Amino acid sequence: MVSTHQSLTKVRSMNSPVAGYYNFNEIENNSSRKDDSFCIVDSNETDVYSMPLFKTKNAALIYADEGEITLLHNSKSYVLSEGMLFVKTPDTILQLLTCTDDCHFKVVAFTPQFSIASGMPIKHLETLALTASNNPVLTLDTVKAATVDVLFSLLQQKESVNEKQELHDETIKHVFSLLILEIISLVRRNITDGTPALNRKSHLTFQFLKLLQSHIKEQRSVNFYAVMLFVTPKHLSMCVKETTGKTCGEIIDEMVVAEAKALLHNPELTIGHVADKLNFSDQYFFSKYFKKRTGMSPLNYRMAV
Repeated sequence: MVSTHQSLTKVRSMNSPVAGYYNFNEIENNSSRKDDSFCIVDSNETDVYSMPLFKTKNAALIYADEGEITLLHNSKSYVLSEGMLFVKTPDTILQLLTCTDDCHFKVVAFTPQFSIASGMPIKHLETLALTASNNPVLTLDTVKAATVDVLFSLLQQKESVNEKQELHDETIKHVFSLLILEIISLVRRNITDGTPALNRKSHLTFQFLKLLQSHIKEQRSVNFYAVMLFVTPKHLSMCVKETTGKTCGEIIDEMVVAEAKALLHNPELTIGHVADKLNFSDQYFFSKYFKKRTGMSPLNYRMAV
């Protein structure tokens, strides 16, 4: 349910697309589970709302089976069309920008704890998280898309049926595990087709990205993360560059800008408050940093959105 204190507006353009923002934070409120550790939402049963940028604690799988949707994820836009899957990792910023009138997608949201409780090996979850950090969009072939669609539908069916809680939870976990394994098999096939194999360098990159999610508001120094990981800054930078194609500095900048944009969408925060929250010495240095990386000042960005 959407809280009454929020001012939400459903927006449709004069053309065919529906423009607006889907509040993925509301996923938890749509869940019938007592612990809100897992839920599934169907776009046909959910309105499209005008919402600001936000960060969600949960992970999510977004599967499009009709039409087209455009997502903004950590300041980058991605277009999903029929047979495409988006993998969202925890503590990342996500926003639905547009979707066509004929679009249909489903969202499975879950906590990291739920995925572990379902019996999924940590190495599979790390593989999925690292893959999503490099490119969160997976394109499914006809067979894989049909399998994923069936598993999403089965999860939706089981979640809506009022069964005995113990049996219900076990069924959900088994189907969820099958869904993750299908996705992992796709990732491994892509690796076989030429994507660099996951190794020590990839694992170190994953750990770096995980630390960033926890400390990005306080730390922008590559040296800080290198010390945390017991490696030299040079070695960390080499591994991250080889795995992602980006330097540690570029990734840090992307995440800081994404955090800044999310905070700037909150009208109750002054630009000075945003600078404080991101651990800048003052508003001037924050504005200079933001403008250098986005081409506009924080104030102009706020006015534009």
